[in-house]
Amino acid sequence: MKPTLGVRPLELRDYFTKSEEEPIPHSDATTNAVPPVNASQISPLPDGIELQVVRTIAPKTYATLPDGDRGIRELYFNALRKAGDGDLVYIENQYFFDHGVISEIHEAAERGAKVILVLSWKPDEGTLPGYVEDVLEKIANYQGESRLVSKHRNVAILTLGNSRPDPRMAGRIIYSETYIHSKTLAVIGRDWAIMTGGSANIAFTSMWFHSEMNVAFADRSRVVNWVAQLWSEHLKASLDTTNALIAKPGDALNFFREQAIRNKAAMDKSLKPEGCVYYRAETDFPPRAFAGIDIGSVLRP
Repeated sequence: MKPTLGVRPLELRDYFTKSEEEPIPHSDATTNAVPPVNASQISPLPDGIELQVVRTIAPKTYATLPDGDRGIRELYFNALRKAGDGDLVYIENQYFFDHGVISEIHEAAERGAKVILVLSWKPDEGTLPGYVEDVLEKIANYQGESRLVSKHRNVAILTLGNSRPDPRMAGRIIYSETYIHSKTLAVIGRDWAIMTGGSANIAFTSMWFHSEMNVAFADRSRVVNWVAQLWSEHLKASLDTTNALIAKPGDALNFFREQAIRNKAAMDKSLKPEGCVYYRAETDFPPRAFAGIDIGSVLRP
């Protein structure tokens, strides 16, 4: 069964070769800075895949699109609504405070889908935007679905960390967070899959007001291959292992959970972890200022 993405079609090459919505001009705008290109001048790649462009455009940004465009949010909804028992939902994102998307994640988990979320530990920590984002996420957590998602039997909310030998003490390991800036959604069924990535966060600002663009595709073999490679890096596991996990979403969820527990235990003892996966809420990474290392002493010969 070939899934439908469910939003207004727009081929990637068309997005860059013609203007469906002319932007409202600014005083410093220039015209005809680049000679126009026709779609016929761009040859399809022999091993290419079919893509769909989806966007967020704020209202009144373009004269011919006064109500804006919320195609990315619509795509998230459509993909998550297809997920059920035996399916896998994998998400990487910087933020997590769009109530509608969180609600659809909860509904997918209720239908039996296994959901693995890899999120930034503390987005933009120590900055004004970071403070605002933290408040917005706390507000989102007051919504019933957000609390239910975080404790759901079919959901794991995780983050990633780095580890390296401590130059000051033999046998000791230093830990630091891996800042998640990716915006990836993959939903993998038994005979279908949908994946999207681009600039949009799971945040109502990205889904409603900011100018964002994602691409989406439904080539199952490529979706599985992409997720398997990501997991191989995050779990420090072979591609054979990660492909086998994708084929059994329940085993994948347990594998991530169990490694997160073991990695936290290793962190508590300053030992080398198995991989890079940690529970987001239960992990306390050092401050971002080089994890407490005196950089001068490391760089001195």
